[in-house]
Amino acid sequence: MDRAEALKKAGEYLVRTSLLSDIVPGAEGPIIDHAAGSTVWDIEGRPYLDFNSGQMCSALGHNNERIQQVMREQAARLTHASTVYYNLPQIALAERSRRSTRRRCASRYSANPDRIPTNWRCCSPAAPPAAERLVRSPQASMA
Repeated sequence: MDRAEALKKAGEYLVRTSLLSDIVPGAEGPIIDHAAGSTVWDIEGRPYLDFNSGQMCSALGHNNERIQQVMREQAARLTHASTVYYNLPQIALAERSRRSTRRRCASRYSANPDRIPTNWRCCSPAAPPAAERLVRSPQASMA
């Protein structure tokens, strides 16, 4: 599809929206065709450094082969899981999370006992120290 046809279809089928529309309107910017790493290419083959794709692509790059392989494997096994029942990837992630944070938990609690970690079971199967005190101080209750 050439640029003129893409713009015609975009005008007909897409809702115009852009955070940068006052700087570069979508119709004047590149029409992205594909990407790899930190580079995107438009439909005319011109490369651009991608400073616009957000956190995931900024940190990992586009089309990372390792991530694609993991996604293919997981999609072939389980693409969606109910939050009602456990699933093996969820259990494996929780186990890995506990192992990776266990060493850091003790120092976090001693440095800041008012902090409640997101992974409540990161340090031990029991609740973390002082977890029963959800409101720890007047300042914490106002936050």
